[in-house]
Amino acid sequence: MPLPHPEGIAAGLVVALTLLPMSATAQAAGDTVRISPRFGTGLIWVEPLPLTPREIAALLSGRSESQLLDSAITALTQRYIDAMADELRDQPPALPSWVTTVGDQEVGIDSRFIHLGPLKVPTFLLALLPINVQPHPTQAAMVRKLNSMREDLLTAGRRSANLAEFKEAVRALREQKESEAEFERNRRTPPDPGGDP
Repeated sequence: MPLPHPEGIAAGLVVALTLLPMSATAQAAGDTVRISPRFGTGLIWVEPLPLTPREIAALLSGRSESQLLDSAITALTQRYIDAMADELRDQPPALPSWVTTVGDQEVGIDSRFIHLGPLKVPTFLLALLPINVQPHPTQAAMVRKLNSMREDLLTAGRRSANLAEFKEAVRALREQKESEAEFERNRRTPPDPGGDP
């Protein structure tokens, strides 16, 4: 069977759709037609293009493939930016609000105030609170190392002071022992008989 020419595709498609056999369930139901997947009849024929779609676009626009790609990316990006601008223009971003009512009193925080029952505190005062923020882990390790070095220096200073005091006490004790030993030697030795009366 020869393939139809592209001009006859529409007519062949209409004929093929009207000549499709109806299934048994469709015949029993009357006018209902059930469409199910089937092998093609070969009636639709597409003539191959003489060039690829990129080459056709390049011929029609007179630009290279990189220029076409650049213009497509530019168009998509511009469309995205325009859509985002339209969305932001239509709806300004809603600021968060974590306020609830507890016992007829508002409690929570929103963009302008901290609600503490009957008291409203401006949120910019949060910056003035002395909140102890933990330093970066590297900085914390450096602070620990510096504190350890400081403790080592203080301990060594106390030890050196104690050592100096210990050496002074040992020297004083030696001098005392030497003076006592000299006194005992002098006490046991008799005086010189040839001395002046």
